[in-house]
Amino acid sequence: MGCNNESKTVSLLEPESRGGDIASSGFEFQENYLVTKIPHFLSFQGFTVLTYESIGDIEVKYFAPGVGEKIEAFEVKDHNVTPKEFWEEMERFQKINSENSDLYLWFTLVSPSISKEIHPLINGLRRIRSPYNFYPENSSIIESSYEAFKDIVLGMDKDEKMADFLFRKVLFDSNWNPHEQVVGVFLGEFFKNFPHYKILPSEIENIYSNLFKLIKSRKNEPIYRMELEKQILDTIKEKSQITSKPIVINTLIKNKNKREKELCFNWESFFGWNGKKYPPTKQWNEILISELEETKRWISHNYDLKEIHLLGNRRISTSLALGFVFSAVSGYSLELKIRDNLFRTDSHPNDSTPEYPLSSSFENKQSDRLAIAIGIMKDIKEEVTNYLSVEGNRNESILTITSDQPITSDRQANLAVREIKKLISDTLVEGDFETIDLFFAGPSILALFLGHRMNATAKIQCYEWIRPNKYVPTCLLNG
Repeated sequence: MGCNNESKTVSLLEPESRGGDIASSGFEFQENYLVTKIPHFLSFQGFTVLTYESIGDIEVKYFAPGVGEKIEAFEVKDHNVTPKEFWEEMERFQKINSENSDLYLWFTLVSPSISKEIHPLINGLRRIRSPYNFYPENSSIIESSYEAFKDIVLGMDKDEKMADFLFRKVLFDSNWNPHEQVVGVFLGEFFKNFPHYKILPSEIENIYSNLFKLIKSRKNEPIYRMELEKQILDTIKEKSQITSKPIVINTLIKNKNKREKELCFNWESFFGWNGKKYPPTKQWNEILISELEETKRWISHNYDLKEIHLLGNRRISTSLALGFVFSAVSGYSLELKIRDNLFRTDSHPNDSTPEYPLSSSFENKQSDRLAIAIGIMKDIKEEVTNYLSVEGNRNESILTITSDQPITSDRQANLAVREIKKLISDTLVEGDFETIDLFFAGPSILALFLGHRMNATAKIQCYEWIRPNKYVPTCLLNG
């Protein structure tokens, strides 16, 4: 799809976008490329939908928590790309990007080959990008390498804006020409991205054929994640050979430049770095809680399953919030590994689950707020009372729950949560409490499990410990 020189706004009716309606050559090449990439697209938890022959030859939409949905565009050529055509495509990419601020993640040019005149640019870009995350962002190595790349672009009679755009936004797949081996390429991509599918290669051929037919029949129409997954599953005869995998959520405490396949929450500011400094409650609710709820809505529209596997690190408040939003009452189950042991929120106690001893006390001061001080392997009542006194809430009712035993399994964690929830529910009956002030000292896994089942209570104001006798309010959970 070439670019004319007129400064017209990019649209779905321009000749470049309607190339698929006007010309017929190269279609099978594009369709083959698209189908072989489907396993790769599906391997990203945030992949939402794709379209073929719209603004770009292929456009793929991804969701990321806190970011929303972004697009990756592909232009696919079945021939060697000349310098003239190369720069026409780069200028068109740049135009699309400038007219749709922050909508596009990447632009990829696909072809069997690109003119040797362009190789210094492509090789230079690869040389910078490959080790980019190894060096600090402000490294002189990165700065001097980028300057060298910029000189290559300027030497091709292009400007600094083009150099910056190429560096930040453009990828190349310039050796794609499988000829008759296209099904073999798809097979390799399928098993690479779905190793848990224990099916025969002959079934992979059928999957490829059916996906190809689907793509061919839906030109310039959105094809959603669930449609592609259903097409694959409907083709497989032995459904017992398929092992379903949960949705993976990663809570990052250090932002990464690298693109991850999981649904990643960038929660660096909510981890209390720099002397346990946390954002105000408003930011917890407007950012962290909002991101969780947005992600929950997105999952409900794009997945049939509600199983979530957790990676990353979390403080007490983030664990409570994550469990609360992806709650048991809304049908979700959560799992994570702790020292090679898998803890699942749907692993319920049975007859062999050891009892979990809890001690509790309640001081009813006829207030409309209830402070709950939960301490595992530690009694925090005195610290909480001291904090409330300093904050002017010395007349707040307080429920203290303690245990001197560690949590040893997910079944025991669920047993402990069941007993804690009962103590809280019984206490709420005794008073007219509008808000719970929740103070928790214990393993974050128990906080996650507790949040997962804290429905039908009251509004819950969570807190993080800062130093002896000092807490800070964090997120507000509307129970």
